[in-house]
Amino acid sequence: KSTLAVSLIIGVNQTLDTLVSQAAGARNFKLCRLYLNRARLILTVLFFIIVVISFNSAELLMRVGQKESRSILAQESLIALLPGTYIMGILDCQRRLLLNLGSSSSVMYSSILALFVHYCLTYLFMGKLDLGVQGIGYATIGSQGINL
Repeated sequence: KSTLAVSLIIGVNQTLDTLVSQAAGARNFKLCRLYLNRARLILTVLFFIIVVISFNSAELLMRVGQKESRSILAQESLIALLPGTYIMGILDCQRRLLLNLGSSSSVMYSSILALFVHYCLTYLFMGKLDLGVQGIGYATIGSQGINL
């Protein structure tokens, strides 16, 4: 996944963590839901910026001196991981909400299941079907989707 994308998503979601913990402490669940929906909207807008950067990453990398073949491969991997990155951002919002509401066991169980599913899907898409970088993207979408 793109370090830039993940750091932006985590930064937005840390703000959500602060706001939701205060609202949950005051037992204002309607405000928690409002903060969650606002964070989802901000992440969606932010994701469109990440998409534009990802689709132009090969050009950007070549301008800073990377070889063309490596730049194209990096762009392909970024594009393949875009859906999984978006799902990860939305999932992180939900995870932070659940943790602040005291539901840590459901987060733990879904994370364990997703880890197992990711391993199996990566083996299937990379090992058996030989899909290359696209296979990693598909496995990420599948495992992140389990957590939703």
